[in-house]
Amino acid sequence: MFRQKAKRRPRGRRWFERASLPNSRVRKTRNERASLAFAKMHAGANHELDEQMTISDSQLVFDTHLDFYKKLRLLTGDEKCDAYYIKEAQRMHSLCVIDGLFELLGDAITLANRIKADDAQFHLRFGVSRRVLLMWHALRDIVRTVDPAREVPLPRDDLHRAEASLNLLYINLRGTLDNFAWCLRDFCGDTPAKKMDRMQVNLFRDEFVKAINFPEIVEFMSRFSAWNGDLAARRDPAAHRIPLTIPPAIIDAAARKNYEEAMAEYNAAIEQALKTDPADHETRLSYFEQASVLSDKVDRVGAFLPVFYHHPREGMVYMYPTIPADVGTLIAIARGLSAAISAKLN
Repeated sequence: MFRQKAKRRPRGRRWFERASLPNSRVRKTRNERASLAFAKMHAGANHELDEQMTISDSQLVFDTHLDFYKKLRLLTGDEKCDAYYIKEAQRMHSLCVIDGLFELLGDAITLANRIKADDAQFHLRFGVSRRVLLMWHALRDIVRTVDPAREVPLPRDDLHRAEASLNLLYINLRGTLDNFAWCLRDFCGDTPAKKMDRMQVNLFRDEFVKAINFPEIVEFMSRFSAWNGDLAARRDPAAHRIPLTIPPAIIDAAARKNYEEAMAEYNAAIEQALKTDPADHETRLSYFEQASVLSDKVDRVGAFLPVFYHHPREGMVYMYPTIPADVGTLIAIARGLSAAISAKLN
């Protein structure tokens, strides 16, 4: 194989600038070329956006990130070959949504300062902003713990923390929509909505949206009715019936034998520990320590699949792009409602 004479790699910023030049002689792999192109795309997009919105609405949509790799002709149609780029698109989509949440936090507080109606301001400042901050932390924790490309089973502590963040996120997602509904109820003044039962205060209830006498909101919210139905299937059971859960690993037929053997060894160690005379502390402790090691062995059997569900019989839902897409839709709704309210204030 022909080898070029090795050259000393430039350090610091000059290396990045040299690697970014179209006529650079630095050789790049397909992944490096894709990463540089993605950075340029976002740098250019951010330059054109309004200074107050660094994450565009299109960046909140997963297909935007997938289309980027399609335009580079990196997707072949083969599931295995395309897996890397699909995971990268899922990861970048998640990061954009996380940034969008943080922007929404500041936007909610800024809008609250402009509104004079006390209850409307209250729901934005102490409802929307608090919930958005909770979701920001929750989504960051989920993405950090459950990477889209993860294949190794999750340790128990990481699993339970991710499950807690998942349930917290979906419950507060719906709560944020409710806070916006109550904000509009008070912001619109003396309308028929003020006389409606509290259970009818819902952005997706036609009677309420029409009662606030805000025609722009009626048309805007109708675009998300299908999404609201999907969200209810995921969120409502989490709040009222069965919490969402993440399986630590998927055990197929090939891994089942290893799992059963590891569980048998673990149960045997626990049984020996319980049979040992409590007075024989060292022997009893050694069996428990052995059981702890075997427990870790059990946790490592199988392969991880980023999915969640209420009950196995109800089917599983892929975490990516579903979770970031749901949060991204919330951000889009919040931006539209905030823009409508701001237009009324001007």
